[in-house]
Amino acid sequence: MKNILVSGLAVAALGASGVAAADPSEIITPEDGALVYSNTLVLSASDPNVAGAYTGVHWAVVSEGDGPSGNNFAECLGIIHFNRNNQVYDWDYDTGEFESTIDISSLPAGEYCFVFNTVLENPDNGDRIWHYFTVVDDYAKVGGTIQMGGTGRGNSPTQVFDGAIGTVGPSVVGSILVNYREHGEYCSLSPRNSVSIGDTAGGIGVTEPVRANGLFDNSCGGTADVWILGKGNGLEAYPRGAIYIRYTDDGKYDIDVNPDSSDPAENWYPVARGNIEVGERQ
Repeated sequence: MKNILVSGLAVAALGASGVAAADPSEIITPEDGALVYSNTLVLSASDPNVAGAYTGVHWAVVSEGDGPSGNNFAECLGIIHFNRNNQVYDWDYDTGEFESTIDISSLPAGEYCFVFNTVLENPDNGDRIWHYFTVVDDYAKVGGTIQMGGTGRGNSPTQVFDGAIGTVGPSVVGSILVNYREHGEYCSLSPRNSVSIGDTAGGIGVTEPVRANGLFDNSCGGTADVWILGKGNGLEAYPRGAIYIRYTDDGKYDIDVNPDSSDPAENWYPVARGNIEVGERQ
């Protein structure tokens, strides 16, 4: 008998039993920890292990609360708002892919979870996966770049922004990540509950409620006064929106046009690529 050498990669693919390892079930949207600021939510997931051999799927959108009596799962329990009994969904038997588009305008702001389960025999005791997400009312979404060193194109290094904040009752949740390229650092800005979302910007003549501002905690240290201006502000100078950041502890991370002035009206940095949105969930 010939000796058969199985490579390390083959062992990893087959597993200890010599049987090909199963691809895990996956929730695609919403991302775990996502901030949802639209009344339309797309749910999507897949379980390639049941492709072509399964006849159903169990899923639900759940808010916090007490789970069903006798349920041993510690995650994603509470009041069911949407599931296979009250919501249209697509389930592809051949690929094991799931999708449903739901109207969440009736849901109050708060934390929810999407749970997905393809075990038919007993959906309360099989494999299940879930993602948590937070529905907000007023929101500010920041995504794009600015060119430090000047407000015109071609200046570098470029700072990059990505993230969203929003209101859940009296609380403000979410965060904004800033890639400070000239420092080689990433700083996460977390809003305090005093941050206001949906104001006008009278100092620069903006009468639309597209401004957010207040004190944020900086993961790189200290706190920052952050002013965010959304697109749709009516000004040619800021068609994509603008941002101004002034730190109380260290000017190293300031993003301002005029370092000698603390007046936001003199310090807005226009977004060069991407967009800033400030508004209400709709």
